[in-house]
Amino acid sequence: MTDPNGVFRRPDPREPDGSPPVPPASSSQQVTAPQEPVILDPEFHQGVWKPWEEPEDATPITDGDQPNASKASSRHRVAAMVATIGVGVALLVAVILPQFSEPTSYSFMPVVEDIMTEPEIAWSADIGQRCYPQLDADHAVMWDSGRVWSLDLRDGETRWHVDRERTTLGVTCLPGANLVAVTELDDGAGEPASRISLLDGSTGRTVADVPVETTQVIPLGENIGLVNQDNMLSAVEPGNLDEPLWSRELPGTGGVYNEIYAHQVDDTAAQLWSFVGDETVMTVVSYADGETPPWSQSSSDDEHYFWRFDDVILRFGTGSERAAVVLDPSGEELWDFADAEPLMSGSRLYAVSQASGGASSRGREIRQVDPRTGEPLNDHVFNGVFGYPMAAPQGRVAVVQGTSLKILDEQLQVQGTEAVVGDYGWSCVGEELLYTGRETQLSAIDPDGSDVVWEFPLEPGQHVEQMGRHLVVMDPHRGRIHGLRSTS
Repeated sequence: MTDPNGVFRRPDPREPDGSPPVPPASSSQQVTAPQEPVILDPEFHQGVWKPWEEPEDATPITDGDQPNASKASSRHRVAAMVATIGVGVALLVAVILPQFSEPTSYSFMPVVEDIMTEPEIAWSADIGQRCYPQLDADHAVMWDSGRVWSLDLRDGETRWHVDRERTTLGVTCLPGANLVAVTELDDGAGEPASRISLLDGSTGRTVADVPVETTQVIPLGENIGLVNQDNMLSAVEPGNLDEPLWSRELPGTGGVYNEIYAHQVDDTAAQLWSFVGDETVMTVVSYADGETPPWSQSSSDDEHYFWRFDDVILRFGTGSERAAVVLDPSGEELWDFADAEPLMSGSRLYAVSQASGGASSRGREIRQVDPRTGEPLNDHVFNGVFGYPMAAPQGRVAVVQGTSLKILDEQLQVQGTEAVVGDYGWSCVGEELLYTGRETQLSAIDPDGSDVVWEFPLEPGQHVEQMGRHLVVMDPHRGRIHGLRSTS
């Protein structure tokens, strides 16, 4: 995954009706139907729920004090820090936690839709800054040059787009609620302040303006997290923004804006990174009540990253506690990887460690282990001198040795010969094929024989990314994104 603030152009989105905000007539304002967004796939939207058509028992949105200009401007100053944290998490996933190729209790990335024969460019579209996290596996919400739009990754069609007029400070997707939060600079009424609107993810229509004291909106499962200028996080239902399900204070000083990055650990909790001065503070919250789950409580002062695998939690430290620790959801420490590194592939967990020859040995070994005990599940072991181990289809493992890639079978024996991949860059997993990329080409490899099924050349400046369950070619110099499909 690449830095979303590195290759995409900074947008200047616009509001759909092109008019300044209308002051409320009273202390609360009812949600009204906005001007129609442009929907380019009307057949898709027949029967779509219309959240802007307010039911009789809808709850009004309460107005409050506008956040001050310093909070709006500070969002620019911390944007690069948020991108840095996001890229760090992406690298952790790519290097230590490869994408799952079989279902587990929670999957960070979906399995790629396989391209079984040599691909060709199927469609091209404008690229923009991507909205994270992605709403679903087939659509990407983007924003750039005065608009927010939804791109269908299957055919490159624009599902909907909404023109904006105000300066956009950020766009956050809320996949559990199927909403898109658009934060804009509202400078039409005196002192500049931030203003956040919620768009329906299926249609682009404005559902509501969040309470004006809100400085940021974050995803909290099926609900929404509203953070105010006092660093108070409140979980609300999408259709009832005024009545918090729970609230908790986040680290920081009241009145000082703290950008927050949210990572979904599993279906029950999220890990939040907030910036307090020059420090990064991590908080884990339960979706149900906002409390800190027992598995995230540690006596160590190190920063930790948490990932769900099957029925256990993996904890990674960033300071002196470098070894991954495996926890029961109750908080009990089951075992740790010591000098080994974890590797997930499908529903299997592997330990990658120095070969049994000791420190003098140049080789490493791979074993499949029991997630709850850390004990080897069988006598199968792969020994060799290799660089990067990665997940492969059907829960298998692949290793890079020099410029060659070898895929191991269930007994951890080399399948077939080897595939020459050159300078290895990245990989992702399909149901049947393994995909690897480098600066000049994308390759598809058959795990049954390590044979290269096809190679697709890339032009200078292009690179391949996984978006949802699709592989796309990013062409930032031309401002385009290209979809791939099989030639037959």
